[in-house]
Amino acid sequence: MAGVFSNAEIGKHFGLTYSAVSHSVQGMKTMLACDRELRSLFEDINSQYKL
Repeated sequence: MAGVFSNAEIGKHFGLTYSAVSHSVQGMKTMLACDRELRSLFEDINSQYKL
């Protein structure tokens, strides 16, 4: 899933490195793969922001 901003841009906004953002994204992907309730909530929220 690609977003509007790069990991570097997100990191700059929050004072994080590209690597920190990348690790956070990977951790969230793992959680979404393992937790159906979290995945359902994520999909519901994400569907409201599709352009």
